[in-house]
Amino acid sequence: MLFRSRQISHLLSADGLLVVEECDVEQNPFDILIADHLIHLSPTTITTLLTMAGFDALLVTTNWVGREISVIAKRSIAHKFKGGISHSTRSSAWSNPEGTMAWLADFVSCARSELASSRSFGIFGTSISGTWLSSHLDDEVDFFVDEDLNRIGRRHLGRPVRGPDSVDSSDSIYLALTPIVSRAIKTRMHENPARWVLPPQEPFRSEEHTSELQSH
Repeated sequence: MLFRSRQISHLLSADGLLVVEECDVEQNPFDILIADHLIHLSPTTITTLLTMAGFDALLVTTNWVGREISVIAKRSIAHKFKGGISHSTRSSAWSNPEGTMAWLADFVSCARSELASSRSFGIFGTSISGTWLSSHLDDEVDFFVDEDLNRIGRRHLGRPVRGPDSVDSSDSIYLALTPIVSRAIKTRMHENPARWVLPPQEPFRSEEHTSELQSH
């Protein structure tokens, strides 16, 4: 990205703007599983890379497109950046590949533990995270749960895809999504009799905050 950004800089007029749309690894740690992504960015690191390439970021937002970073930048009048990206630019553990991979391993371990004690085990979601998790559970997943009406009633990886209203108290559903999204879904499903299982907490949460969440 740094090399191409420098190339683009020479193509822009003095008042030209660069618009960038990239996945946000801080909102979606499962992005690190996608093999064709050569780099995984956060709002802080993408801003730093643009500065290194000779740009000033006019706007960096995660509010335009879900789980993505939207950037508008212009050529820098005075490009004075020196040095590389320091660890201090990482605003959360999702930006740290080692921390993210450790969390993903814990994510699978929690699912295996729940599966071992469940009569009927399902995974919520048929996207990247749910598909990847299923591949680590030795074909022991009984079903998937999805809210997409186009997927309900079909099969995914040879397993039936059920809607949230089609599960009961004998089912355990592992919410194979980021913790913040999983908590929101579990809250929405509070009247559903199934057991809705949360993934492990984010690695950058303080113990105090984690205890507070668990108490609720």
